[in-house]
Formats: sequence, structure tokens, C-alpha cells
Amino acid sequence: MTISAETRAVLENRSAPLAQVVKVVSAAERELANAADVVIGVSSSVTIDLLGLFLRREGALSGLRARIVQGGYDDPIGDMERFAAEGVERVVLHPFFDNILPSFEAQIGVLAPDAITAKLAELRARYRLALERGAGFKSVQLALYHRVSTSAHADGADAVDAVLSRFNAMLREEATAFANVQLVDVAPSIERIGHDAAYDRRFYFRAKAPYSAALLSDHAARLAKATRDFGSQFFKVLVLDCDNTLWGGVIGEDLIDGIKLNPFDYPGNVYWRVQQAISGLERQGVILCLCTKNNPADVEEVFRNHPNMVLKENQIAARRVNWTDKVANLQSLADELNLGLESFVFLDDSSVEAEAVRTRLPAVRMVQVPAALADYPIEMEAVERLFLAGGAPSQSGSKTEQYRARDAAAAAQASFASHEDYLASLELEVETHVDRTAEALRISELSQKSNQFNLTTRRYSPGEVLALMNADDAEVVSVTVRNRFGDAGLTGILVLTFANGTATVENFLMSCRVLGQGVESSLWTAVLDRCRARGAERLEATYLPTAKNAQVRDFYDRLGLTLVSDEGGTRRYSQPLAGFEPPSSPWIKVSNV
Repeated sequence: MTISAETRAVLENRSAPLAQVVKVVSAAERELANAADVVIGVSSSVTIDLLGLFLRREGALSGLRARIVQGGYDDPIGDMERFAAEGVERVVLHPFFDNILPSFEAQIGVLAPDAITAKLAELRARYRLALERGAGFKSVQLALYHRVSTSAHADGADAVDAVLSRFNAMLREEATAFANVQLVDVAPSIERIGHDAAYDRRFYFRAKAPYSAALLSDHAARLAKATRDFGSQFFKVLVLDCDNTLWGGVIGEDLIDGIKLNPFDYPGNVYWRVQQAISGLERQGVILCLCTKNNPADVEEVFRNHPNMVLKENQIAARRVNWTDKVANLQSLADELNLGLESFVFLDDSSVEAEAVRTRLPAVRMVQVPAALADYPIEMEAVERLFLAGGAPSQSGSKTEQYRARDAAAAAQASFASHEDYLASLELEVETHVDRTAEALRISELSQKSNQFNLTTRRYSPGEVLALMNADDAEVVSVTVRNRFGDAGLTGILVLTFANGTATVENFLMSCRVLGQGVESSLWTAVLDRCRARGAERLEATYLPTAKNAQVRDFYDRLGLTLVSDEGGTRRYSQPLAGFEPPSSPWIKVSNV
């Protein structure tokens, strides 16, 4: 579901009057009458009811209807219980530093150190219990404390800053114990809006409502991006134009010495800075591609020979450097990478190309280089948030080498007489782990973005993964894969539940990067041995059809399970474990850790 272009244009106007926002959000939600809902609970130690309106706006921009459940005043523990009863999926938990005690910042200079320490301990216990009770939500966004006053000291540091640092350290420590908790910082929104414009002191003293509408509007946008638009988006690929996007000028006309990319001079310093950000994204798991109308030799020369070129050829996973229509090239890149267009972000300077992509490929997130070039780094920060917010980039790592290894393996296939000989030559190693809590974030991430080899398309929050790992009647099996060309990392998940002598496959999914090598079949002998060891006598599994997982419709048939029903495409299987032996993949070395 999407909203009309006219409605979107008004919603995206962050400076629109409040009355207009109220009106257009309601109109957008009427347009989205049949869209999916997201239920968000807001809990705070001050009054921030207006945040709900702006979260509804962000929901509408994501094609969702956001229903807001307001918590009580300064009651995080009770709010968590209330939210669970009202079907809340995502929580915003927003403590306010100056309201820890009445005018806390003003008191800090005269409070006894023991009193501050005691308050810190009290809040630690309170938020630990609140986060424990919120462990079942898809996400809990916990705002860090920030100050409302400004320091009178010349160097900016004072006693308030010292105490603030201690209280934020406490929040960080407590958050680390919960995989579904995401720390968010209000300070960037305050900096963006301006300190004086961010607060409304009249309402703070009259009604404990400290924030201006402008601050809450910006903060809501950041909260939405930090959850990847409430779980509705999962971008994987950044596709790049070249001329006036990666460098200033047109390489075919200005030649290599004429394009602008000098880090010390304007406008080259803008493009050089943007390339630094793009390179950082690649190192954190974003797949980079080129899609540009140029002569291939010209672009190749820039990548290889320009002294200020930050991006390197080995960081580009795929490229379309030609004079073909960019819409066709984007579709071709999606086919090559075996990824959906909804996972693509395209960065280009041309308004003509941008309009063509928006019109003909609405699934692609189109980002246009700003006409005011000085705003380009700010736009790039928004692109970074699209990819990095809410994920586990440190566990994902660079994907370029993984795709390069996949291509190298595919290229090697031509030199073998049979497919079996080729697979044996890959020296494939599969390692399975059971209930490894350190992998919860990566497992959640993979469940969110895997669509094609995904038997039920069940999505898991980090908290849900941990709950399954800690349950006596469930196991979460993670699968890592490597071959002689490289390490593909954690690329598969199997979730099993156990009851009354039956092992049930709640979901099984694999990354498309390792399909066609027998990995999906290789782990089942060991898995079924574990099921038998737990007393299971039967295995049950279900295939739920979606628009994208047709390729695995018969996976359980190929595994040898017995089909017991097929209703509306939903296929259910049941198989006695006694004497059952699934197909093996003898060319794969399987280790169970």
C-alpha cells in the first residue's frame, strides 16, 4: 500500500504547520485503510504526546498505519505491562534528565554525592526491570539522557555534564543485556533544530512538556529510520551514478584532469567527502553497484588512476556502465544479484533519471543529489541511516567479497566435467551452532531480509530470537558457510520447537548467496539426530506461500517428508523419524558446534 504523490509531498514537508500535519496524516491514513498496522507505545517521564502524531506521519510515509498507545507519566514498568496487554509491537522509552528530580540540573551543584549515587542506583533498578518486561517487543528504543540547560563554563564542561555522563553510562550498561533494545540520542535532533528552537520552556514548567513540535518532528523521523521504517524496509544495495554524483563534472567531456574531486578545494571536497561515506557503507555490509551512462573505459580510468578517488574497483560488486536506459539497467542488476528492487537505493544527480525511476520502478528508493551541493553530505547522512539504522553491520561485514567469491565459484564451474565434481572442488564447509546468543542480532537481521529461500517468511526481532534460544522447548540453529574462495558467514537459520514427541520446523531460511551448492540439505542428518536425542518421534513442517518464495514450494518434498495437506498453497508435512534418512551432500564437510 502507498499514499498518493500529493499526500506524500505534504507529509515530506517537515516545515508544514502543525494543523496541516494533523489534517494530512488523517487523510493519509484513510488512503492506507487496508495497509498493515504498526502499534507503537510511547513511555516518558515528561509529556511528549505530540510525538505520536509525528510517528503516525512516518508510518504513513512507510505505507503503514501507526497506532499510538500513550503510556502513563513516568511509569516505565507499568507502561511495559500495559503495552503488552494492548498489542504494542514497538516501544519508545524516553526518560528526561532534568526531571529525574524537580529541576535536577539546577540541583546537581548542591546535592550530596551520595544522594546522586542513590538516585542512579534507583533508576538502574527501575529501567532494568522495565527492559526485562519489554524483552518480548520487536524493539525498544531507549532515549539517552540529555540536558536542557547550557553550561556557564567557558570550556562547556561542568558538574551537570559529569553527572549526565554517569547516568547515560548506566543506560548503556543496562541496554547491552537486551538484544531488542536500541539506544537513541536526542542530541542530533537538538543540534539540527537549534537549542532554543528545540524547547518550549513555558509548557515545560506549566505541563512538563519540554519539547517543541519541530524537535519532536525531527526526532520521530530519526526513530522511524532507526527501525528501518518500522520494519517495512531493508535496503541492501546502493547503486551509484558517476558524473556529478561521485565526482564533479562529466568524465567524457572534462577528462580525468578536469573532474572535481580534490579534498582541499570546493566543489571537489564535497564529492570526496561523500565518497568517504559510501566507502564506509561498503565496509559495513552495503553492496555497491554502478549504473551510469558513460564509456566504460572512461569510468575505469577514474577508478584506477585518479589520485583522489576514494572508492576502488574491488568495492564495486556489479556495474552497468553503458548507454542503456537506467531503469533497464537497475532491473538487470537486480537479476544479477538475485535481489528484489525493494532492497535498492539509487543515487543520481539527474532529475530526469530520478523521475523515470520513481515512475517506472517505485520499489527502488530514489535519492537525488541536491541542487545546493553543500547539502549533499547531509543527504548522504540520510542515505547512511537507511542502511545502518537498526541493523547489525559489525556482524554483517563487507558483502562485496562474498559476492566476488560467489562469482569466482560460478566461473570455475565451466572447467569441470560434472556438477558433482565442481561442487566437490569448492571444498565446502558448513558449521551449525545451536542457541548461540551472540548471533541473535545477525539471526534477526537475516530473518528480516530473506524472502526467496524462506519456508514461512516468519520475521524475528532480536528479543524473539533470544526468547527462543532460552526456551526449553525450542532451538535456534544457525548455519555458517565457507568454501575455498571465501567465507560467506552466517547464511542460514532453522528454528525448531518440541512438544509431545514432535519436532516442528517453525521456519527454515537461507541466504540466496549459498543456494545451489547443497548447503540447504547438508545439515538435516545432524538436525534430525538432535531431534531424536530430545525424544522426538515425528517431524512436522509447513510451507507458507508468498509472492517471492515459490522456488522452495517443494523443498520438503525433495527432503523426503510426507505431504499430508495442501490447502490454498499452504503445504503441511509430517514424517516419522524412525528409519528416516534425508538426502545427503557428501561433498560438504558439516561440523556441529
